[in-house]
Amino acid sequence: MVAFGVPRWRLIIRGMLFVLIAGFMFFSPAAAHLLPKDEQIKYTRGWKLFRGFGVGVCQVRYTTHEGEVVTPLDRYALLGYTEKTAPGWLRRIRWKGKSGRSLRAINKRMCRALGDDAETLHLDARCAGWDGWIQRHEPDVPVCTTSGRTRGGGRS
Repeated sequence: MVAFGVPRWRLIIRGMLFVLIAGFMFFSPAAAHLLPKDEQIKYTRGWKLFRGFGVGVCQVRYTTHEGEVVTPLDRYALLGYTEKTAPGWLRRIRWKGKSGRSLRAINKRMCRALGDDAETLHLDARCAGWDGWIQRHEPDVPVCTTSGRTRGGGRS
């Protein structure tokens, strides 16, 4: 029997090939998760969706220390923004960003904005790395120094 000008047996073979190839494409990334390490199939590839997407993004928490009192500090309000109007570089702080957008540059802005109270500014910053979170600034060390320089943004 002929359908669409093609013999039926050819349509069946094409359909089976399509199902096999589509099944391989769909299920081969799952093999790395479903099979034990020693039973991996050499023709399948591991799934690396979004690999490295968040590397370098920092989780930042600013506080002020006055004696024994620790007060959280809103970086948006201090720099004249709200959470909705803040630019992306202030919402997603990166360890090494473009000029003026790195953790060190934002620390300098925070020190300038605090003025005379800059020496009370402390920072707890950890940034995403390939092997997990990396502590970039300890919360008990002040960010701003008396010389106007900032700590916690050096090279690594």
